[in-house]
Amino acid sequence: MEHSDPAPLQLNQHASVESFALSVGLKLEGAEAENGLLLGMIEVCRTKPDPVPFMAEIIGAKGIEAVAFYRDLNLILTRGPANAWPLLVEKLLELNYEIPGVIGPAEASEGFARAWAAAKGCQLKLSMDQGLYQLNEVFPPVGIAGEARLASQADLDLLAEWSHGFYQDALPWELPGKEEIHASTLARIQGRSLYLWEAKGEPVAMTALARPTARGISVNSVYTPPAHRKRGFATALVAAVSAEGLARGKKFCVLYTDLQNPTSNAIYQKVGYRLVCNTRNYTFRY
Repeated sequence: MEHSDPAPLQLNQHASVESFALSVGLKLEGAEAENGLLLGMIEVCRTKPDPVPFMAEIIGAKGIEAVAFYRDLNLILTRGPANAWPLLVEKLLELNYEIPGVIGPAEASEGFARAWAAAKGCQLKLSMDQGLYQLNEVFPPVGIAGEARLASQADLDLLAEWSHGFYQDALPWELPGKEEIHASTLARIQGRSLYLWEAKGEPVAMTALARPTARGISVNSVYTPPAHRKRGFATALVAAVSAEGLARGKKFCVLYTDLQNPTSNAIYQKVGYRLVCNTRNYTFRY
């Protein structure tokens, strides 16, 4: 449950990623799995600095109480006191930001979303109610035909098509254009982060490693085309790719699941994932 801090709060905005990282790094790494999305975005900004993101910390009697980051799709939040969100809304309005959505721990995300919708007179929609899971040890499923392999450039067209299918199924409101999907799929292949499960020589499922942090790495873009579903291929692939993440020297892997899908939540728990927190993504309709 979010704590309530009656002490006055101060918002400190950062102009550079390095300044921001130096200031909030210890705060974020104190709950590294929970804050992995924000930590990962800091690393992305170090290699792709434009456009310059909105980066801020909210400081109170206990030091840094909350952290906020926004560049394109969603405002990303950490946990924070309820009185942090009106202060953040005020600052974003002052800077004329139009925020399409917000993601973070459930109470933080909801607190900001309600304050923003009230200030802007817009509608808010709960787009995703997710569980953030962490894995420290893999328990691979048995009896699943096939094996995992790294994707190659020969797989590009197929995996671009599957990536489009993933967005249509899981994130339709964020669906990129075909050229953007093609380019991002190629980059993942070249970065040796995209994996396939292959059964009898045929690719049947896809997933990826993404957003490494100091001790962890994310498993995402889990997708099985409709013709190959309900055979355990994605589960086996997630287990294998999670093991690869640990083999790369990471202490844990993280994965987001749809809390409205009890089957997928149960399956990932069987291979070693444990619930860290509930996160919510709200989108705004202006």
